[in-house]
Amino acid sequence: MKRLVAIAAIVVAFSLGWLVLGGTLVARTQSSDDAQHDAVASRWGPPEEQSAPHVTIELPVAPAKTPAHDASRATVPQDLTIARSRIDVTLALTQRQKGLLWYNTYTAAFAGTYAVRNDGAAGRATFSLPFPAQAATYDDVAVIVDGRRIPARTTNDGIVATLPLAANARFTAQVRYRSNGLGTWTYLFGSGVSAVHDFSLAMHVDFEAIDFPVHTLAPTAKRRTGSGWDLTWTYRDLVAGYGIGMQLPERLQPGPLAERVTFWAPLSLGFYVFVMLVVTTLRRIDLHPVNYLFLSAAFFAFDLLFAYTVDRISIDAAFVLCSLVSLGLTVSYLRLVVGLRFAAVEAGLAQLFYQIRREIEGAGRAGLERRGLRGARSRDRGSGDGASLGVRESSTDLSRRPGQNHRSLTEQKGESEQRNERTGETCVHEDLLSCTDGNEARRYGTSSCGKVNPNLTRSIPFFGGPFGRAVNRLSRAARPAPRGARLRAR
Repeated sequence: MKRLVAIAAIVVAFSLGWLVLGGTLVARTQSSDDAQHDAVASRWGPPEEQSAPHVTIELPVAPAKTPAHDASRATVPQDLTIARSRIDVTLALTQRQKGLLWYNTYTAAFAGTYAVRNDGAAGRATFSLPFPAQAATYDDVAVIVDGRRIPARTTNDGIVATLPLAANARFTAQVRYRSNGLGTWTYLFGSGVSAVHDFSLAMHVDFEAIDFPVHTLAPTAKRRTGSGWDLTWTYRDLVAGYGIGMQLPERLQPGPLAERVTFWAPLSLGFYVFVMLVVTTLRRIDLHPVNYLFLSAAFFAFDLLFAYTVDRISIDAAFVLCSLVSLGLTVSYLRLVVGLRFAAVEAGLAQLFYQIRREIEGAGRAGLERRGLRGARSRDRGSGDGASLGVRESSTDLSRRPGQNHRSLTEQKGESEQRNERTGETCVHEDLLSCTDGNEARRYGTSSCGKVNPNLTRSIPFFGGPFGRAVNRLSRAARPAPRGARLRAR
């Protein structure tokens, strides 16, 4: 009994150490995000929100209607109608890492062509396009009217061009520029509820993991390209208070991942110690509590090294390095206490199993928490094929799903929504497809709704899965035969 109490005290002590280490990681991640996010936005560019242009015409006012105190004002502005809009946007993802976090920066190439109609008298028209962000840089800025480039001036609000316009005339204005942004790109039809006519926006992205911010419309058509998607929003006469947007994909974040892996470590150590207690009891191996102290120290070494290498090298390389160091400490120590076979097979494989299980759980939780910090994902708002694809990728290449079935996206999405209605779950996840076929969930141990996959948890502890059966076989093979059996063998 005293031995079990001593072992439990060791587990509790190391659990407190993991809580302290996890707290330092939380502080490092938050301070890094607060400091680096503004730095990245100032050096690269903030989230961009492009609004539709505003076109007015100065019409003359009759002298009798001009106030005496403002006799110099002989014109009044009047809004003109944008009869047709053709917009082409290309988003190129260029993710950047700062400290413990990755930032989804991008380069945007915007080209908008607008047909403006004047149904009234002649006057001087003013075409103004607001900047998507003030604290940003713009290159290759040009304003082309009816195929001819005209001079334009820039203000704090945007690009302004003026031109004479005859009565009952039309003109076509094209504006283009290149800029850099962070996180999201959005196009607004206007302030509040606005109406658009003969509208079409084509968006080209070079990544597979597309998603749409909240309060934005889903595309009406989509087409897969070699490395990304071509998305189209086409409307004849639309009245909407929502705009069009794109949420740039995020990689698996090193900081939140290290936090979750660290906070899950006490549970993994408890399972590991339990397995070791059962195996040593079946094998009749007497391990002193001091031996469990050093085994726990080897377990703790993984998280301590992982916390300070995950922001220096890739997540996969950091996990392999830390696992080798932790396993090397365990095997090299138990080799001297028990023997190489027990140290490498029972103890080493059990430790590796629970370390991998811990990273899987930490990766799923870290992804959900990071998406929660950046805002909830939107649900589909379109009809027909205007569905949010929601495929997502990370540094572990989660977007590749071997054995994925070939049903239509609309059918898979419908099944996912029906299941969510039955179970009461709300998927704020990135992968509607993995909710349907389950290949991703079985591979990484968590469902897209943030719940642990039961197919994997059935085989975790306590000798119920393949690992347990292997340990039982090893234990039976190493157990001494009964006395009668040995006499009969002789």
